[in-house]
Amino acid sequence: MGLPVLVLKVIPFFAGRSTILQFPSFLSWLEKLVSSGSEIVLHGLFHVRPEEEKTRRSILKNWLTQGEDEFSRLSQAEARRRLLQGLDIVERAGFSCSGFTAPTWRLSRQAFQAVKETGFSYLTTFKGVIDLAHDRCFFSPAFGHQGIVSFLESLMGLGNSLAEFLMMPFLKLIRIVFHPRGLNHGNFKKSLQLVSRLLSRAEPMTYSGFLNR
Repeated sequence: MGLPVLVLKVIPFFAGRSTILQFPSFLSWLEKLVSSGSEIVLHGLFHVRPEEEKTRRSILKNWLTQGEDEFSRLSQAEARRRLLQGLDIVERAGFSCSGFTAPTWRLSRQAFQAVKETGFSYLTTFKGVIDLAHDRCFFSPAFGHQGIVSFLESLMGLGNSLAEFLMMPFLKLIRIVFHPRGLNHGNFKKSLQLVSRLLSRAEPMTYSGFLNR
């Protein structure tokens, strides 16, 4: 597609197993993209919830989130601790990030306050972007490929098709996301084609680039 910049959601310590510091080839790849203008967004610390937390949720919610809504029920203190730990790992890897996106887009009210007090400039949600630095909100639903269960991914594809003509022409910011899971789903290819069409009338940019215009 020839995109000049990307926004990369980085999980510093996935599932508490290994930090990004243990993968120099991954860090080199990140460095190449960031040096070309792409931007890193903190995407949780572990991304997943501990097993003991999963058992306290309904079967439906666990199925919808696959147990990966790490920040959905955290206290303010615990959310702040994880945010700071995630930032520390990212900084030790040689990068900085001013934005945060909660895994599966879900975060508690307490976690939202922790994001604000930790000093992030912006927060992205499924509905849009919250400019924390200037107290502004931009409505911009997350379109594209979400990496969710097949049935819901198909519905997402239908939503993308409708939104391309009914909603996107009127948005100040159009967000197309790509999750690395489920790349064999038909919506992944269709989302790539959507981006190709949008490039004829939209300028690719990072969140910081959009907010600082």
